[in-house]
Amino acid sequence: MEIKDLSPRQHKELVSISPLLCQCGYIESADMCSDKPDICLPSKTNRQIGIEVTEYTYPKDEESISVVHRMLQDYISGISERKLNNVLQKYSKDKHYCLTVWFHGGSFPRINKINRHKKQIFEELDRFAFPCCESFVNDYIASLELEEITNSEITESIVRIPYVEAYSQIDETMLLNCIRGKEEKLREYKNIEDNKSISEYWLAIIISDPIQIDIKNYQLHDTLIGSVS
Repeated sequence: MEIKDLSPRQHKELVSISPLLCQCGYIESADMCSDKPDICLPSKTNRQIGIEVTEYTYPKDEESISVVHRMLQDYISGISERKLNNVLQKYSKDKHYCLTVWFHGGSFPRINKINRHKKQIFEELDRFAFPCCESFVNDYIASLELEEITNSEITESIVRIPYVEAYSQIDETMLLNCIRGKEEKLREYKNIEDNKSISEYWLAIIISDPIQIDIKNYQLHDTLIGSVS
């Protein structure tokens, strides 16, 4: 199996732990991807290491970025059909584009009930995509870049949402919930016959967008006591 043959979930899990793999002397490979657990690594002593991957995340922020991304993907996929494009013929339905959008303040787009504002957001995007001499003030969109993709291997348009987010401290309650939420799965994995060769189980907790967390000097206040045999 090659990496391109992985499912989106498997690919995300493998890429997310690539720094850990590199630190341990491994080169990421599609053959590492399993299901229960997510990743299996051979060891130099003929043992296996099983890695379960989970995310430390704020559910509301994860939902917000997903909704905004889908909205912008909807915009860029239909840009050739926009009313202004019918006149200007600036964008072709046969081409793919990279849309980069900055929201006001360069902030993460936390917009309450954003789907209710879709029409206005699309109109604000139009002001940048189809510029004219009139001045305007947007409520949501600060700027955008829109470029044609010339790489023939890319078969769909791309959306990017850069933002600046202040660093915060780890929420230990949320971190412990990430760990405890996997204890039942660990019990299940240890009872699977195909996992008998796994001698070590690791839990990789990924801190991904949009969260910015300072982990450099973090230490748990309490010692973790394993409850899974």
